[in-house]
Amino acid sequence: MHKVMLAIVCMMTFAAHADAFKDGGMWQYKVKPGDTLWSVASQHLISSSYVPKLQASNRIRNPYRLTPNSTLNIPYDWIKQTQSAAVLQEMSGDASAKNAQGKPLPLAIGQAYPSGTVFSTGKDAMLRLQFQDGSSLQLNANSTLMLQSQVYYPSTGAIGSQSQLDQGSANSVVNPNTLMPSRYRISTPAATTTVRGTEFRVRVASAEDSATEVLRGTVQVDEARTSVQVPAGFGTRTGKHVGKTVKLPAAPTLAGLETRYEFNPAPLRWTARDGEKAYRLTLSLAGQSQRRLQERETAAARYNALLPGNGDYNLQVRAVDDNGLEGFDSSRRIELRAYPLPPLVIAPAKPWQLLGRSATLDTSASAGHPVRLQLADNPDFQQPLLDEVVESPRLAITLPAAGNWYWRSAGVDEAKRSGPFGPTQTLTAAGLPALFSWQFNSIQARAYPVANARYTLTLQSLDDAAQAPVTLSGSQPAWSLAAVRPGRYQARLTVDGDDGYHAEEQHPALLIP
Repeated sequence: MHKVMLAIVCMMTFAAHADAFKDGGMWQYKVKPGDTLWSVASQHLISSSYVPKLQASNRIRNPYRLTPNSTLNIPYDWIKQTQSAAVLQEMSGDASAKNAQGKPLPLAIGQAYPSGTVFSTGKDAMLRLQFQDGSSLQLNANSTLMLQSQVYYPSTGAIGSQSQLDQGSANSVVNPNTLMPSRYRISTPAATTTVRGTEFRVRVASAEDSATEVLRGTVQVDEARTSVQVPAGFGTRTGKHVGKTVKLPAAPTLAGLETRYEFNPAPLRWTARDGEKAYRLTLSLAGQSQRRLQERETAAARYNALLPGNGDYNLQVRAVDDNGLEGFDSSRRIELRAYPLPPLVIAPAKPWQLLGRSATLDTSASAGHPVRLQLADNPDFQQPLLDEVVESPRLAITLPAAGNWYWRSAGVDEAKRSGPFGPTQTLTAAGLPALFSWQFNSIQARAYPVANARYTLTLQSLDDAAQAPVTLSGSQPAWSLAAVRPGRYQARLTVDGDDGYHAEEQHPALLIP
């Protein structure tokens, strides 16, 4: 396979490979008042011995008299330079590095990595490298990149970087340098790209196909005998758009996306627009760490995000068009407040008809897993008659009057914070003396907001280890206890729905009367 270089020139490159660029690898130095060839050489060149060559190549008669604002063409490899390295700025997930000899290197934030280092990332992983001029390269999930050469030009603050992207994708943000444009090269198996801008993405689709997406600046993509200029907001794929550019998808509106979720996985849903055929989605922790958690491509405007726990998260979504080009990002802050889990409750499957005004409320409360109980005369619980934390699985209450009453429960954590409430239960008190109020009880959980959900509850006896687990299933999170023996049980709830939705809940010991 003929390997063609994907060169990205915007602010960085390695001087030893300058002749690979069509511009000849020249720095166009703008002459300042008082400059001479000798002063320019003293400040910027490796040796003053280059002065005669510089004079001849620029056709200058007097090396001591230069016209201000005129241009000197200076080869990059004549300029003072030192070997440089890339510093690991951020990483998350399964990432690794090895040196030029193939030996593993430890990954540490702030560590400098020289030429020859090979970085690899696994599923949902990423790492960000910072170069000496402050420019950065982000290596995304399932990618491999080698730092081929790094050089720094100390007299100008510019940098030259050459890397090889063998698989996956990389995002680059390159800092402008008005004195001397830096040069930055990434090679892939498919094309040559020359960038005159500051922000772009490169992705290896296959050995014959790479994608270039320009967010700011201008890119020149060379494939075999074809060359195309790609401006900001456009992209091209070497395997599909020979000599052509395509407008990138706009940032998705994410219409309909909720920002707070009480279920994990959080069922992220939004409205697709015309031209949005798929989406690239990343989730990271909000706050200072901003650690990346997940990177996925989804074919529809939805994603079931399994998150590590309560907290705030950053969501980034970009659309993918028919050509497989990715557009601009939309960002949202989402919040997960799913824990502690709402307790399981034991109550009649239908609204509880009381002949009197006395009732016993059964939950999975215990000293180790307290439960917050609320009782009110309206289903919005604006002014609850009862609002207290209980540590007993049974609570006897007496309703103050006949009519409809409502109760619900929530788990409480060690900091005394309540989690989401479970389903609201209805009590109807007739106001007559309690002669007979027994009804078939059921064990109940909260309903999940997913289509065609199916609930499976598994009860494992804690009193009799030899007793076979009891498995109860249904389309609603309520199961009759007619066939379940009284006793203490460990409860596990699984929820499965459309679009591959799957959730699991592990509950504390439950006392079934």
